[in-house]
Amino acid sequence: MKIELAGEELELLHQKAIFWAKTQTLLIADCHFGKVAHFRRSGIAIPSEAGHETFALLHDLIQEKRPGRVIFLGDLFHSYHNSDFEKFGQWRSQFPAVEFVLVLGNHEIETHTLYEGLGLKLYKSLIEGPFYLTHEPSTSDSGYFNLAGHLHPGIGLSGQGRQHVKVPCFWFGSDFGVLPAFGQFTGCVSIHPAENDQVYAVAGPRIFDLTGVAAVV
Repeated sequence: MKIELAGEELELLHQKAIFWAKTQTLLIADCHFGKVAHFRRSGIAIPSEAGHETFALLHDLIQEKRPGRVIFLGDLFHSYHNSDFEKFGQWRSQFPAVEFVLVLGNHEIETHTLYEGLGLKLYKSLIEGPFYLTHEPSTSDSGYFNLAGHLHPGIGLSGQGRQHVKVPCFWFGSDFGVLPAFGQFTGCVSIHPAENDQVYAVAGPRIFDLTGVAAVV
């Protein structure tokens, strides 16, 4: 689904990412690589296969859109160093022509040297065209439209027979936008959009414009 934001055309993807065709840039938030390995190391019985889905999704998305650059809006990794760091480095080497940028999030708790060793360019925040890119939503740079992650936004949908489901969503206000969490082992948190906010729900391979009609569970 294509929308216009701050004078730029952006494509909202059902994989829970944004493609900015003009600059050949993929914007992705909250992958949380290493979360499954972190839980398993803590003795929580989670199948190791659960951590592979996000890698596969990211790989297929890059193959499909052929970006020149991928910007991660924080929380690319979930915790301290584990096997997923090496896995990411090996995977990243398959795309030598793609620039990978990481806007640091609150879960990036390892040394910057470690992340840079994986072929990532690091920033605390980044200005690209009309957009101010951060991990946590921010209004500190007036004049720019803030794009961020961190919140794992979700929206509740109601159906017949008292059916309720909460799905990930893109959430855009007058001067900010929040991307859904890209990671497959993350979940989402209900948002409370204002009357004029734009909300786009992600349900499987489809995106639904719920602006003005979205409900929260």
